[in-house]
Amino acid sequence: MKRLTRELRDKIAVALSMFCVLQCLFLPFIISFLPLMDIWWLSDSFLHPFLLLVVVPLTVITLYPSYKQHNNSQPIMIAIPALILLCIGAFIGHGLGEKLLTVAGATVLATAHIRNMMLTKKVFFV
Repeated sequence: MKRLTRELRDKIAVALSMFCVLQCLFLPFIISFLPLMDIWWLSDSFLHPFLLLVVVPLTVITLYPSYKQHNNSQPIMIAIPALILLCIGAFIGHGLGEKLLTVAGATVLATAHIRNMMLTKKVFFV
């Protein structure tokens, strides 16, 4: 089995973050169709904690080895508050606050992984 490269892990993390944002933004529309579909796994109470179980380890196993390569702590410093926002959003309960925290956390976390990819490829943008 082929090993996941750091770049691929970063891309997966960005995709998961964007999935989280889309899920938060469009869930109210999807909920109206839930009685017609069997998609219980899309509910916030299940999906947010599940995504945290994937996102937190993925972030750690991606950003820490990359830090050792490029020696720039910026992606980690961006990711820490993002993960905190995601954790609070996952367990705060349903409502606008949860949505705002989750969307903000996922967006910032995607930024951390994009920055990590740029540093790993030695591409620096101002």
